[in-house]
Amino acid sequence: MRRVRVLLVSILLAVGVGVVQPPSASAAVWGACGVVTSTSKIVRTYGGVPGIRRVYLKCGGPKYSDEPSWGYRHVLRYHIHDFEAMSVGTYQNWRDVADLAMATTLADPTVRRPAVDGKRCFSRALKLYDLHTGRLVRTQIFRVVFRTSDAAIITVYPSSRHC
Repeated sequence: MRRVRVLLVSILLAVGVGVVQPPSASAAVWGACGVVTSTSKIVRTYGGVPGIRRVYLKCGGPKYSDEPSWGYRHVLRYHIHDFEAMSVGTYQNWRDVADLAMATTLADPTVRRPAVDGKRCFSRALKLYDLHTGRLVRTQIFRVVFRTSDAAIITVYPSSRHC
């Protein structure tokens, strides 16, 4: 399977499609967020963010809330279905697509805008491919919003428009 992915990415890059490499077996692992886990626990660190160094996906919260306002808990509560829909036909799960969206958008955003209350919004269109056939499944814009004070991701989601 890994050889197929490497071959697929090599072919697509060679023809200049500009595909983002799909998560490999060595892709970063997300930390776990349990019910009692601290809101500040880091789930995943994204490096190489222009002008910022690192941005963090934290568990977020508030804890025990049915309406978490930021972090992994917010994405899980409000955007899991969006990412499940984006993953259809790609042979990836929702977290693979969410991770790809965050990593790529933060590292090389098409649009960077200040949002309100000390937040920033980065967006980028990504091409999502079927990992088995290499067929383009969709091109989708993703937005990532994070706080400038602690570089914590508030949310990430597919969108019809850039920031």
